[in-house]
Amino acid sequence: MLFRSFELVQLSGRQFYDFVGGPNSSDALRAFKPADDQIVRAWKFVSQAGLNETGLQKIALAEDGGALAPGIYMLTARAEEVTALDPEAPPVRQILVVSNRHTALKRGEKHALVWVTDLATGAPAPDAEVVVYGREYAELGRGVTEADGDTAGHALIALPESAPLYE
Repeated sequence: MLFRSFELVQLSGRQFYDFVGGPNSSDALRAFKPADDQIVRAWKFVSQAGLNETGLQKIALAEDGGALAPGIYMLTARAEEVTALDPEAPPVRQILVVSNRHTALKRGEKHALVWVTDLATGAPAPDAEVVVYGREYAELGRGVTEADGDTAGHALIALPESAPLYE
């Protein structure tokens, strides 16, 4: 029998930045050990594929088989026979961004214009809080999308003059 183990962890915005955009992101990802309160679910199953065979197995990420709540997650997968041979073998990790909204950004010298829409309907998302981050996960500005009229779903956010235009 070949056992596979999975762990689903919820990440903070800062951790997401550190793993995908920060300096030394691959080192940060490799060294990551989640806190107990970040673990959403951990489980194992027996693979139907034999040794050195390719197999396809559908797995539900949410324990109830439904959709995950919006958030940022890391899914870690391990093959226990590999871990038994080499305890230092790195697991396979994937970062998942789960959202029910789409965000588009246009940036100018002094402002960022953000459009937020509902993924299911395509309709503007009114009253959505928007935060724009720059290098080193520094907050550059924040705003709320408009609720009515031609600008519904839009947020115009003033940016500091010190924020580099091209990064």
